[in-house]
Amino acid sequence: MHKKADLNITQKEKIKNALLAVFPTTDAYLSFVENETNSIEQFVQIAAANDLIKDKSEKAFEAFLQDNSRQPEDCVPPEDLTFTGFLKNKHAINMSTRALTISINRLIKEYDLGELVPSGKVSNAMFSRLGHESINTNIKRNTVRLLSFWLGYHRPELGLAWNYESLLRIRRPEQNVCPTEGVRIGFCLSSRGALVGDKAMKWLKRMVHICVNELGLSKDLRICPFHTTCFYVDLPREKVKGSNLQHPAFFSQSARNSIAIAHQISVKWALSEFSSGRILLTIGIIAGTFSAMEGYMQSILHEKLPQDPMIRMTDYTRLCILVNDIRIIFSEKPYEITMSNGESINTWWLAGFWSTLYWEFDFTIMKDELLRTDPVSTMKRRQLIQTPHAYEKKAKGQNLLEKFFNTPQNSQLGIEIAKVLFFRRCFWDAIDILKVTLSIDHANLNARTLKLMIFCQLGVEASSYNASCKLFYRAEEEANFIESMSVAMDEDFYCEHGILLLGKAMKTFEHIRRNKDENRYANDDVFNLLNKAIKKFQEGLSISPTGHRSIYWLLCVCSFKRMLEQSPEYFEKPHKRILDHTGVTRKTAKELFISFGWLEDGAPYTKKHYHSLLQKALNAASAYDQATMLRTYRPNIKLAFAILLWDFSPAITVGLAEQVIKWLYESIQLAGDLIQDDLGIYSIARLMGTVDAPEQFIVSVQKTLDLIEESVGTLSDLKNRDKNELLEYPKVKELKIFSIHIGDRQL
Repeated sequence: MHKKADLNITQKEKIKNALLAVFPTTDAYLSFVENETNSIEQFVQIAAANDLIKDKSEKAFEAFLQDNSRQPEDCVPPEDLTFTGFLKNKHAINMSTRALTISINRLIKEYDLGELVPSGKVSNAMFSRLGHESINTNIKRNTVRLLSFWLGYHRPELGLAWNYESLLRIRRPEQNVCPTEGVRIGFCLSSRGALVGDKAMKWLKRMVHICVNELGLSKDLRICPFHTTCFYVDLPREKVKGSNLQHPAFFSQSARNSIAIAHQISVKWALSEFSSGRILLTIGIIAGTFSAMEGYMQSILHEKLPQDPMIRMTDYTRLCILVNDIRIIFSEKPYEITMSNGESINTWWLAGFWSTLYWEFDFTIMKDELLRTDPVSTMKRRQLIQTPHAYEKKAKGQNLLEKFFNTPQNSQLGIEIAKVLFFRRCFWDAIDILKVTLSIDHANLNARTLKLMIFCQLGVEASSYNASCKLFYRAEEEANFIESMSVAMDEDFYCEHGILLLGKAMKTFEHIRRNKDENRYANDDVFNLLNKAIKKFQEGLSISPTGHRSIYWLLCVCSFKRMLEQSPEYFEKPHKRILDHTGVTRKTAKELFISFGWLEDGAPYTKKHYHSLLQKALNAASAYDQATMLRTYRPNIKLAFAILLWDFSPAITVGLAEQVIKWLYESIQLAGDLIQDDLGIYSIARLMGTVDAPEQFIVSVQKTLDLIEESVGTLSDLKNRDKNELLEYPKVKELKIFSIHIGDRQL
């Protein structure tokens, strides 16, 4: 039996215990109020009615919680305890789940807390689910809060340990995560001449909660302080069935999520009132076993590194990021630091994000009024950028561009602004922003590569061939400048340089097709440009730990080049759809697969080899997909997956055709979601990298889908057929998705 409660405990003390069990820490409070469906008003009312706060205000309630905040060690349950075990624990609950539910519902009714859960009551079924499911919805979290309220009110003798935070941490054996390993991301504010106050720490913790919500990550993440101005968040890695090995590949999702949070926080910090240079924000990222991280985290957060980089990590963390194809730029070499125990470790830092294609937009930047595309916003934006003397400033506050021009040294902010303008097809405005960024940081690889991409886009869309040549020339000058810099190169730069040369080749190809009587340009001009593009993709493959993006482009461009070599009539017939009548695409793909190590040289195409090859292709696609969070790129990734399987597989089966059709439908759905946000989509539909309006992208993918369904049937037609049945009809084998849209729109 549990120890009897003190019969002399007052009603005021009961309510205090109950409220502090629901909100044991400031972070628990922030987690509640950040959800728009929750209202703190009733809790404030309860506290005021019991004289726990002087006035009935949220500010007074927050101060009450802060004054009575519990320590992290008070929020740790026994390691071997499960949620079901806790509910059955006679020393804690001492009643059946049914009786517990009735008792909690009485409290809900008495204190008018029914808005927290559906029907205003908790249920036996919900407690049963909490025993074997992750607490990953607001209803589940509020059920745990109401249980915490009951524990504080009716079981105060259990002590401080039983509260909302500790209940969240109770082990759930069936969760698909490894609780002892993963990635820890630490945050620290250090003085550089200004006092690091409580206001700045509250802001930073709140921003971490907001980032997690905006990115759609697990809501169960908890902030754990370990110093007055430092805290961390743990991201457990996923379990791998049947393996107890600690391998960098197993940290894929947790490593990506840590970088995504760091990216969002770095942007929000640049926009905050605290980003003055007098307070330094450092972010440490460590992968491995959680119990061994504390000393390393403190060392990398507090060490003074050259130029005070914000985001730092260990050797093993860097390896996890590289192995999992997570797209960031590292420092050229590590910095050796000595820990307090005398151990020396290498610390790497993040020199830049490949933000343009891989990392999600910051919502504050997205919503800024001057980055919209309506006529009034466009006029005001261009006034501020091009003719600031004519710009009329608002009486109060700063918009985003005003903030940027006051702190142009913040290159990350400039890149994020330019990225939004790029995907809203405001290309020259984006270039103007990048000019400011590059005037201060001329060697910034991300900014200069984005500038290259914009000039390439303008070259593709130019109304005349001569104009496009001049714009491609400007893009090539950016590429040449990057290659002349003594900075570490990266696969994405080489891919963008290759796409630039490919875009110029396609523009020349279409010009020749439509101007047969003009002899200034020969077919060899196209082949020379295609060869140069192939060389850049090969350089990207050689420098990358995975080469996934380079592999895709090599398959497409090498195949297209050989299709033109074997069918030169395509140069003369501008309206003829480009098909593979000779099977050269599969031959080219086989040669490349051997060079990638995906196929054994000389091995026959047996069923075993076919499935092995497909699995390697799917693994590469999955890794690239896992590393990408930018929603304006994801529709294109689904299209690329469809191209990879349909165009380059040794054979088309019913199962493969079904998967391709599903990806194309997913691509259309993802593209449709972007229309309301006024964002373009990075598209490879026309064998180039372009930013297309979602409507245009959907038309292209729908055309692809129609052609495939015309060739093999719809999902309904294929549903009941043998998945291994071959669909090797001539019209299936000659249809190549990567080439069917060439010439769809005048280039």
